[in-house]
Amino acid sequence: LHGTPPIILVDGEASSIDGEVRPNSRITVTPGDDGTSPQVMIKDLIEDIPRKTVIINKTKYVIEAVIKQNGSLTTEEKPVQDRDEIICQLPGTIESLFKALGLHQMLHQLQPFTIFINEKAYTLHKYMGKIQKNGIEARLTSSFDDGDVISVEQFTPPSLEEVADELNIILAASIPVTFNGNQLTLRKRVTEVYRGSALLKEDERLRHGEKLNLIHHKPTPFIFQDVFRHVDIDLPKVANSRFILMKNDIETGFHEEIHPGDDLRIMWPAMVNKQHSE
Repeated sequence: LHGTPPIILVDGEASSIDGEVRPNSRITVTPGDDGTSPQVMIKDLIEDIPRKTVIINKTKYVIEAVIKQNGSLTTEEKPVQDRDEIICQLPGTIESLFKALGLHQMLHQLQPFTIFINEKAYTLHKYMGKIQKNGIEARLTSSFDDGDVISVEQFTPPSLEEVADELNIILAASIPVTFNGNQLTLRKRVTEVYRGSALLKEDERLRHGEKLNLIHHKPTPFIFQDVFRHVDIDLPKVANSRFILMKNDIETGFHEEIHPGDDLRIMWPAMVNKQHSE
């Protein structure tokens, strides 16, 4: 006696070895009773593995559907056992497409920029890459079709100053003054940001996911001495060692507080006497 043929269900409906199988279909095979039936291979159920062709940043990629047997990745050469569940599935989103193709760097570029300051996470969506699909803005959760052209625009990592502006962190205090007739802006750091033991400059580019330490300093008044951190003094060829500091035409000292708009000068008596004698 010949046994009964195996029962093949595709998405719960009766089918056959020659029946049509669509992407994401669920296939259930129940062997026939008695008799000796031929062994059914996965490739017998899936005549052509679905595939799509896409272009990502001008590079052509062909992505094939993955085959899962009872939830585990497998190949079309594996035999089908009693009550097996076979799923033939293509990536459904751009994100799953990138993962399947191993484009992890692109995925990294498309994540919101995140840093940790004093162990607290800050996420800045302003600094992240952008996706376009066929010239229209898309998202990682967007679907894709055969022949789609996908482009990923990478972002430029923000500087410490740009991040500080976004997070309303004041890195430096400043005041405008005039020194020896020239306009000058004095600045001093009130907040220090460290990467490990390295003090970061304001124009330093930050890295996604890195951990920084921030130290706030209590603001202190500007004093005349701060001017000399911003300018180079040209010493006169003929001058003694004594000089005079002037603030708003009044003689002052190195540690005198200064304020926005102050008129500051440094003078040598020899130069003053020479001007008077002329």
